[in-house]
Amino acid sequence: MAEGLQTLRRGLRRAEGFALFVAVCNQVPERDSLIQELADSLPGFEFRTVHLKEDTLDPLEEVLSQAGSPSPPPGPVMVVDFDKPLPSEVPYHPILQALNLRRPEWPRIIPHPVVFWVPDYVLSLLGREAPDFLDWRSLTVFFPNATDRDLLPIRSDVWDGDSLYTNQTHSERLARVEELRSRLAMYPEATTDAQIARMRAKWLAELGYHQLFLAQYRPAIDSFEHVLGLVRSNGDRGGEGQALRGLGNAHDALGDARTAIRFYEQALDIAHEVGDRRGEGNVLNSLGVAHRKLGDVRRAIEYYEQRLDIAREVGDRRGEGVGLRSLGIAHYALGDARAAIRFYEQALDIAREIGDRHGEGNALHWLGIAHDALGDARAAIRFYEQALDIAREIGDRRGEGAALRSLGIAHKNLGDPRTAIRFYEQQLDIAREIGDRRGEANASWNMALSREALGRQEAAEFAQRALAIYKAIEDPFTKSVERQLQAWGASTPPPPAK
Repeated sequence: MAEGLQTLRRGLRRAEGFALFVAVCNQVPERDSLIQELADSLPGFEFRTVHLKEDTLDPLEEVLSQAGSPSPPPGPVMVVDFDKPLPSEVPYHPILQALNLRRPEWPRIIPHPVVFWVPDYVLSLLGREAPDFLDWRSLTVFFPNATDRDLLPIRSDVWDGDSLYTNQTHSERLARVEELRSRLAMYPEATTDAQIARMRAKWLAELGYHQLFLAQYRPAIDSFEHVLGLVRSNGDRGGEGQALRGLGNAHDALGDARTAIRFYEQALDIAHEVGDRRGEGNVLNSLGVAHRKLGDVRRAIEYYEQRLDIAREVGDRRGEGVGLRSLGIAHYALGDARAAIRFYEQALDIAREIGDRHGEGNALHWLGIAHDALGDARAAIRFYEQALDIAREIGDRRGEGAALRSLGIAHKNLGDPRTAIRFYEQQLDIAREIGDRRGEANASWNMALSREALGRQEAAEFAQRALAIYKAIEDPFTKSVERQLQAWGASTPPPPAK
């Protein structure tokens, strides 16, 4: 604590003109005490504190309004209460866009040091949504004592489906990955500072999830294993459970459901131990998915039912919708499309009730799949089109690609391979844009199947492209594609270079 204050005090003394400092502190009383202590230790400086409000859209205007517009504030300026206009549970924050857009005006209008006092989840949002403005910072100082709310960026219930990070484009995700790596490089790995170790664990966990989205499964495993070592050394049992679930997700993505289950079971034990009922529900859902992939659908249903019970117990309506969707998928896997539809319809009602557009699009998509299985391709297409509209409305590029893929399959089933190919081509473009390697392979494979009716050679070319990607990401579907190419009498590409 004293070291952080000393660092910030030294930075303020050396600053000439505008300079941005970020102080990460999660407790309001502690923050106010630190600001007062800082002001007392710098008697020659006239401090001003600016409190952001829930309806603040432009921090610069708030600074001018509260600190002495039209004259510039004498500085340094302490800007606080970022959590009020920056709720962590929403995907988009206009206030951060304003920071980026008005970036050049700050040095001109505020020729004094500015300190942003933020909880660490806000630091994560700044790095993702206002990276240009954050580049101004001369220094980031951490003060310990994180609260549970501040762990939101790595909470499994946020990462489960509709998360803050699922809708990023490929370029945005790569930029975020570089930002995280830059942060990790700034602070020593072998640190004795507990707060820095916690922040490193958080950044590594987020990096691991981005690597999952980028189909970088082995690097994701490395990241989560690193996280596991950090949280275990800190005695952070909750963080340990999140890291174990991340490892389970990575192994599941590699097609190793049995290893994934071992990690999930450890995570479940920890959730029980720390009394994290919401986290327990999320892990149960993951266990259900893994067992369903192993063909044990009945056991998967048992896990989904437990997940649903917990969601209802804790009043988690979104989690309830996820549980209902999972039960629908399981019953669909058992060949009971009509039972699946009943679950999907309940999930759809909940999504619409709580305004969960992502969940609504997901339920509509699964309703389309179930109706397609019942032979009603035209009804399926209507559901897919609604899902596609929602995905485009909310900027869910991954969901948009999934809807396009399903539309392609439905039109192929109607005997219209050329229309199907047009949808697959759009899906392929999106998969490449967002770096979805599995989606790219799936699109190429579906194009191969549709083009088979138009010419075997053309079909083999797309199948070979799909196979090369499946091999690169170690997807278990590789063997199925190889068998199909052999049936067509086509050669398979060599394995990817290590």
